[in-house]
Amino acid sequence: MHDMPPSRNPATRPPEGRPLERAVSLAQRVATHSAQLLGLEARILIRALAYMLLGALLVAIGWSLLLVMIGLLLSPAVPAWLLLLAGALTQGVVGALLVRYAVQALDPIEDNGAIGEE
Repeated sequence: MHDMPPSRNPATRPPEGRPLERAVSLAQRVATHSAQLLGLEARILIRALAYMLLGALLVAIGWSLLLVMIGLLLSPAVPAWLLLLAGALTQGVVGALLVRYAVQALDPIEDNGAIGEE
């Protein structure tokens, strides 16, 4: 079948009929394929937003708890800028880890370029 021209190949040959019917059939196939792609992108977008919200919540809670614990334990001995620096570093590390795991979880493309199933 690889040696056949596209018009002779049954897999790629346009449907029989008048030009208007062929155009409608092609438009339907394109619309179906586009809807499938948009559905996949919407699911990925929703998952990404959920991971981002969860990550932001966890980072905010962790940063606040770290600042409160350090502030309560060492408030007279530790300057405020050091507390802020420790909180910012913790937030950066936790945020980077969350982004790394979210990207791995959201990657639907396999090595062969096909869209993978979960």
